[in-house]
Amino acid sequence: MTQHPQPEPIEMILALDHRGMLDDDVGQSIRVAFLSGYAQGFDHEELLRRYKKLGRSEQLGDVCPFRNPRLSDHGICLGRSPSGRWLHHDLTMSATHMACVGSTGSGKTSAILWLLTQMIMQGIGLFSFDLHKHDLRCLLPIAKRCGRALSVLTHRDLRWNILEPDGVDPRQHLQTVIPLLARILRLPDRASMLLRQIVYELYAQAGVLDGRLDRCPTLFHVYEHARSSSANAAARDALL
Repeated sequence: MTQHPQPEPIEMILALDHRGMLDDDVGQSIRVAFLSGYAQGFDHEELLRRYKKLGRSEQLGDVCPFRNPRLSDHGICLGRSPSGRWLHHDLTMSATHMACVGSTGSGKTSAILWLLTQMIMQGIGLFSFDLHKHDLRCLLPIAKRCGRALSVLTHRDLRWNILEPDGVDPRQHLQTVIPLLARILRLPDRASMLLRQIVYELYAQAGVLDGRLDRCPTLFHVYEHARSSSANAAARDALL
């Protein structure tokens, strides 16, 4: 087997820098140690280990698209730029939204599956809303191989009655819910007062104020009650 000469440390540093493999704290200290002339045994070993890892990645090429382009516990790979540099997204900055935009057949679904797969492999919790169950069929075997738990919920499991006072006094619950609904629906004052009146009437009819929660009204009951109400027409129309 032909033995290739080991490159100089500066060559390895430049190659690793190009791929973002020295951006973590240890990588930064290795770079400083070599550039400042006080690199020790650990620095040489770690630099060589990372360079060999880069070589293995280069040999694999694009057949392994899920490899992380930088040594980070939180980054996921987005793909390559036109110049060939790997692009990544730091998941610690994921409080903001990301949008995947493209024409039909451009690979939007494949791109999203790529990101979801990496997040599953790193054990990051996520929600995926899949109306056609296409993503689910792809993610289930991946999650199983990675030893991750994947819960599948139907639309019925996601239903929630906002008028149900779960463990809270009904009157106290309505003090929070009524202003919230009024703000969401952008109700004027009269319509907000009508909403409060209707919900209290429905609570009284169902016995919720007396502690009976088995017949708690829903927003559908509020809508039907408002339709048959003889209250102020403008307030009723705004609520409907």
